[in-house]
Amino acid sequence: MMAAGIGKEVSLLMFTVLLLFLPLLSGLVTAGVSPTDRPVVYGFQHMDHASALGLKYGFYQNTCPEAEAIIISTVRQFYWKDPSIAAGLLRLLFHDCFVQGCDASVLLVSTPGRVCERDAIPNANSLRGFEVIFSAKQKLEQICPRIVSCADIIALSARESVLLAGGPYYPLATGRRDGLISIAKLAESNLPSPFDNMTSLTSSFTKRGFDVADMVALLGAHTIGSSHCRFFRSRLYNFSGTGFPDPTINKQYLELLKKVCPCCSSPPLDAAVSLDLGSELSFDSSYFRNLEEGKGTLKVDQELVASDIFIAGIVGEYSIDENAFFLQFAKAMMKLSNVDVLTGYQGEIRRDCFFVS
Repeated sequence: MMAAGIGKEVSLLMFTVLLLFLPLLSGLVTAGVSPTDRPVVYGFQHMDHASALGLKYGFYQNTCPEAEAIIISTVRQFYWKDPSIAAGLLRLLFHDCFVQGCDASVLLVSTPGRVCERDAIPNANSLRGFEVIFSAKQKLEQICPRIVSCADIIALSARESVLLAGGPYYPLATGRRDGLISIAKLAESNLPSPFDNMTSLTSSFTKRGFDVADMVALLGAHTIGSSHCRFFRSRLYNFSGTGFPDPTINKQYLELLKKVCPCCSSPPLDAAVSLDLGSELSFDSSYFRNLEEGKGTLKVDQELVASDIFIAGIVGEYSIDENAFFLQFAKAMMKLSNVDVLTGYQGEIRRDCFFVS
């Protein structure tokens, strides 16, 4: 009993210390955005997991104390010029971590005889945010050469993007290292497709340790950003080879999409369309309300309410309780940012994020 009491006192002390010092370690003392009015996740389960992986809160405190502040200020500079970059940086993290883990392999440039992930079919001419990562890395190399990994820059840039767009703050341990290999075919076989059905989608997430609530929350990242006609045109004109539109699309929304993405233009128009009608620059729960009204742009989005009662229930919860969505999203992002990370002597710290050193 005495041991249990001592354990509780230690946990309370750890929690108090964390509340006091975690914002400082995360660079949130820089001016601009405060997370104090948003849900903040202090989950010891995820923190213990990060520690077991070899990651650490305040990893650069002694070797490059300005690291996180430099990354944050760089992201903000780009965001104030173009708020849509937030969606690009968030997607960049997802497409990195789902292929060989969070090792910045998505940044490597293809060379003769080697096609890298960034040129894979799901990524080519669609991934954004490379210039933000490059800029942050250049600044860091000037003061802390070969100290801060590109993988950590991606993870921290994604978190700052969520925060700037109005979403939740979540703590991130650092100490990731950069991978040495990038293969386009791995991206093409591992990334979820906008054409996936719910069985394929769920399988893709569960293989990486995510439950259904995580999956729905992470798809909620579609509350910011856009997609192109080529990824959903078949829903408008020839769904599943029927010659008719997808019956789950709201009729008014269908007509809107048809105007933007006509069926028979030559060459086909490939315009960008918001994934969250009317709220594409704000990280909020309107994405889920749109799904309930049949206004999901991608097939994979609308599948969340069209194919499974339990999953549709989660969508319904998030649509009316933004706080619940934010909390689950923050937890899921902590898990995503730790998928198959390299630490210690694994991999390397690149001088240039786009090339193996």
